[in-house]
Amino acid sequence: MRILDRHIARRTATNTAIVLTILAAFVVSVDVFLNLEGYLRAARHVAGQDAGPVRTAVFAALAVIDLWGPRLLQLAPQLVGASLIAGVGFTCAQFQRKREFVAVLASGVSLHRLSAPIIAVALAAVTLVALTQEFILPPMAHLLSRTHGQVLQRRVNAFAVPLLPDGQRRLFYASAFDPNDQQLRDALIWERDDAGRVLRRIAASSATWDGDAWALEDGQAEDAEHPGVFTPVVKIRSDLSPTAITALRVRGYAESLSLRSIKRALAIAGSERDSSFRKRLNAIGWGRLAVLEGMLLATVVALPFFLQREPANMVQQSMKAAPLAVGVLVTSAVGSAWPARIAHLDWRLHRAHDCAARCALGAGEHPHLERTAKRDPLTVGQVSDQPVAR
Repeated sequence: MRILDRHIARRTATNTAIVLTILAAFVVSVDVFLNLEGYLRAARHVAGQDAGPVRTAVFAALAVIDLWGPRLLQLAPQLVGASLIAGVGFTCAQFQRKREFVAVLASGVSLHRLSAPIIAVALAAVTLVALTQEFILPPMAHLLSRTHGQVLQRRVNAFAVPLLPDGQRRLFYASAFDPNDQQLRDALIWERDDAGRVLRRIAASSATWDGDAWALEDGQAEDAEHPGVFTPVVKIRSDLSPTAITALRVRGYAESLSLRSIKRALAIAGSERDSSFRKRLNAIGWGRLAVLEGMLLATVVALPFFLQREPANMVQQSMKAAPLAVGVLVTSAVGSAWPARIAHLDWRLHRAHDCAARCALGAGEHPHLERTAKRDPLTVGQVSDQPVAR
């Protein structure tokens, strides 16, 4: 039986790998045809405008690999799930065509026993995807937001931080945030009570994350009860860490975090269970497990259609298995992503609701407050229309 198990497992793994390669090549080739000029422009930017056609082609190929390497790893659950189903179908079709199933069943081996190596391959594929999401993809998470004009770059550009709430009812604003240095520039922080009234406003030329709190440079605080009186502030402890800011502002970043990073972010968030960011992280963590389970379940659902005691038309069996198996994959993917999107929408509505607190205190006499207030695009009752960084 070990020889038979290895034979079935090897053929299933080979067919799955072939289908996976074809799907990945198809996805990448479609993007290359649609954005060829963008890849060539990025290649000329790196290789030089006077570079020859061969050198430009080489750098264009490197640009495609650089952009789609992390993206294919992010798409691994969807690609591997579909490839598993197709690989199992092709494997069973080969066995049926050569009547190998008939010979094995005639020797007394049951269909349930024949399904064991196929399920083992599916478990190995799911484990490989889980390890990729946990250890390989998170270091590349910051590369997923790049556009075609930003390929071959390793740093995330700084982006503006409109009003972001933390778990202590504060509101954070900064003219720019650099994820690489974990620094907020021209930071403004509003501390509020339970009713949302501003108690104190803190301004600093910059705020740098030290692993536990925001270290303020030239930090000054102004109480609502004593306007015009400023006191120095050195640090602000908050659950709004650089990871949280990047996850909220950079599309696709939170979904690429490892479960360990998600647990650390949840631990920093403390006991604020109503935090929209906490809800989103919980949805992403549990949703990732749901997608992995959906990959395995889709394979198990499709197996009875392919493992037949008598020779059958595998095309018809594939047509019967496809709706159920694909339905499981789509349901697990949509069901896992929907709570995270709802939590993100809840955060955006929460930010819009709290916008009026932005100008609760005037610019005052503090230079940082006055300079930032002039540059700040937000006004009372108005939400910034700046797009989410991509």
